[in-house]
Order: sequence, then structure tokens, then C-alpha cells
Amino acid sequence: MENQESEFQSKMAEIAGQAIELTGTGLKRYVIIIATEQDDEITRAVIAVSGSSKDLSTGIAEFATRDETKSILASGLKKAHHKMMLSAIEGVINKS
Repeated sequence: MENQESEFQSKMAEIAGQAIELTGTGLKRYVIIIATEQDDEITRAVIAVSGSSKDLSTGIAEFATRDETKSILASGLKKAHHKMMLSAIEGVINKS
């Protein structure tokens, strides 16, 4: 399968660019966008981040503690841990 950008990815990248422009320089605006799309073979993601680490981390903390979103974060962290472990194992195997 070719690794072509889908219409969804293209539109989300455009929206992300617009959101980043809205944060502006010197404004107290911060944004994180995570948009994913999955087909039979791969999951693609558009990720955009703009703003200071401190202020963005405050937003992530809010996301992590709200009843409607904390389970999403917990699930994502479990998947990230699994992905990092597989990568580490593959690195060891490939060195052999």
C-alpha cells in the first residue's frame, strides 16, 4: 500500500496549521491536536503542538484528570508502553 496522505489527513493538517497560527506570538493560547485514521494496515496520525511546554502540560494534566477523558489517556499510555517495549525488543534482535 502506498503511503499517501488521505483527504482526512490533509484536512486535519490544514486545520492544525490554522490552529497553530491562532496561538500567535505573545498570546496566551496553546494547542495540541491529535487526529488519527486507521485502515487495514496502518494507523496514521496528524499531531500538532504549539505553545509553551509548561502551559501545554497543564492542559494535559486537565485532560488526564477529567472523568470523560482520563480513560483515553490511560489507554494511550498503555499502548505507548507496549510500542516502546516492542521497539526495544526489535532493537536487541536486530543487533544479534
